[in-house]
Amino acid sequence: MKTGADGVCSVLEGLGVRTVFGLPGTQNVSLFEGLRQSALRTVLTTDELAATFMAGGYFRASGRVAGVFAIPGPGLAYAVAGLAEARHDSAALLLITGVPASGPGRHFQLQRMDQAGMAAPVVKGCFRVDTSAQIEEIIGVAHGTALSGEPGPVVVEISDAALVARWDGTVAPASSRVLPAPSQADLDQVLDRFRRALRPLLLVGQGAAGAAEAAGLLAEHFGAPVLTTLSGRGIVADDHPLGLGRDLGFGVEEANQLIEEADLVLALGCKFSHNGTGGFRLRINPRQLVHVDASSEVLGANYPASAAIQADVPSFVSALLEAMAQQTPARDVKEWGKSLDRARQSVQERAGQPEPVTVGGNRTPPATFFEALRAATPRDAIFVTDSGRHQAMARRHFPVYCPRGFLAPSDFQSMGFGLPAAIG
Repeated sequence: MKTGADGVCSVLEGLGVRTVFGLPGTQNVSLFEGLRQSALRTVLTTDELAATFMAGGYFRASGRVAGVFAIPGPGLAYAVAGLAEARHDSAALLLITGVPASGPGRHFQLQRMDQAGMAAPVVKGCFRVDTSAQIEEIIGVAHGTALSGEPGPVVVEISDAALVARWDGTVAPASSRVLPAPSQADLDQVLDRFRRALRPLLLVGQGAAGAAEAAGLLAEHFGAPVLTTLSGRGIVADDHPLGLGRDLGFGVEEANQLIEEADLVLALGCKFSHNGTGGFRLRINPRQLVHVDASSEVLGANYPASAAIQADVPSFVSALLEAMAQQTPARDVKEWGKSLDRARQSVQERAGQPEPVTVGGNRTPPATFFEALRAATPRDAIFVTDSGRHQAMARRHFPVYCPRGFLAPSDFQSMGFGLPAAIG
């Protein structure tokens, strides 16, 4: 007989989940027994915080959702900081936990707490499964919620009764993920603006990671400089002739100079957060800005745009590139290229300035260390930092050459993120 715990693992497999992070405890042993019979890879962790950091790093490096198994009560509580980090980092993950003990007329029950109330502010949704018959549907909805719009974490509580009961579900669950398709009207509008633009510019964030090749071709076709957010590093390689070479956290002054000269700024997969805009120092005239993102939540939130388009970014860029394939840019890109060269030179000169010397510290310049590290690693290596001064130095000195190639705790900046995220 298959139990609800077996069903949870089967449903996760059916949704394309490949990996589960977590650790067993009394209340979720049945789930780990279910893992024995499944093809899911299990990564045991020291605690639930590490598990959520691992799952967040896993999503940001691969674009795939991982599961996190945590006991109810203290397990969920310990995971909250990792859930908050994932929410700020736009990292989808699926945390599955139990339901704390409850009963009429009893107070101070073991590990009892309002789990949904604690998790709700830092996740996209909290879901409850009370019977084994609900497992397939509710986990499918939770999975879709995690991936739709702005990716983020979700929590599913499953009762003990549901985990041990007979499960008669299928292994082909349906995710409720929604990928908004680009409309022809939106494509025609952007196409027309590119036709008329003399100095177009691309600004790419993590949401464009799945469109890296197409975004690079688009930039090359129109000779458009490419600016990246922290999480967008590597979508266009830092050594690409159209790239600025640093993210907006370090190169915001030079980015603002380019944006002032641009007559069209196409932002792809950017939510324009604090770290993605150099502490909101980025300046963009709304008349210049066309903002494309899968999430309506981010469109117009911080930077108004003359055109705010909700669409799946890879689909939008591919369709746009196909429509533009027969067009020859009716402009001389040489002068625009000179502006980019000046901006890149300015960034490089500032990056080359010495770091403050710490008394008693190692006198090896940080640039020398990061140059050696870069030389020792392949172009497609994924570099992960924690929160702290080392992150700032890495952003300044370490070139990134591949999409999803630089992972940092972006807008929550949790200390302790680095090692578990790298494991994930």
